[in-house]
Amino acid sequence: MEIKRSGRTGREFALLLFDLDGLKQINDRYGHLTGSHALCRVADVLSFCRNIDTAARYGGDVFAVVLRETGAVAASQVAQRICESIAHDGMGPLLSVSIVRCRWALSSAFKSPIKGRSSQVEVCWLIRTRAPEWA
Repeated sequence: MEIKRSGRTGREFALLLFDLDGLKQINDRYGHLTGSHALCRVADVLSFCRNIDTAARYGGDVFAVVLRETGAVAASQVAQRICESIAHDGMGPLLSVSIVRCRWALSSAFKSPIKGRSSQVEVCWLIRTRAPEWA
């Protein structure tokens, strides 16, 4: 849906994929209730995204955020703020996330699946803010 909207409007967007680091270890060490609470803590941080953005649990310990009309620099800043908020939420056990940032933009370098438009997808990794205490 967002790819079509971007193709129609010519505006880029970013996709952030967050993987909660070590959920299995959290479940094994602290129990599944604490693991579920860790997932809720990540979701709570993501609930502060802009109204035009879409945040969702993608599955398991992976979350996705679609940042409409957002370029690479702004997406990196958002990802860093989310990562830091998760790491410093004041609750235990300490959490960290690994993040993949993808940016979709119109470009003449690549062919797009959208009716004659050209597009470009850029992917880069962001590193987690700190190692969790269970590591």
